[in-house]
Amino acid sequence: MSRSLVALILIAVLSLGRVRRHCAIVQAPSQSEKAQVAALPDRLQAGHVGAPSRADTPEDEAAQKELSDLARALHNSTPGAYDRLSAFAVKNTTNVWGARAALALGYEEYSKNRTAQGLGG
Repeated sequence: MSRSLVALILIAVLSLGRVRRHCAIVQAPSQSEKAQVAALPDRLQAGHVGAPSRADTPEDEAAQKELSDLARALHNSTPGAYDRLSAFAVKNTTNVWGARAALALGYEEYSKNRTAQGLGG
């Protein structure tokens, strides 16, 4: 049941990304987007190669740390890590952290060649 829910969340997140990508093609970039692109070479030279942190509030920082710890535990094959990360994804379905948790779960299924389970089958 929880895997099916996670799979549905993952499908919704990926579908939303596809819709946003198509909308972005139609719309002209905003001034802030142009400024971000212009500043990209400076960020890369300064060593800022990763995505900017989305932790804007203390709650976001706590969720980011928890997600990081859960994803690391899943990567290290810690017993029960999949279930804990799945519970985190369900608890945070309305924010970016739940989507990232679902993505981590989907990647885990994909990397273990369990694509049917990752899709909820």
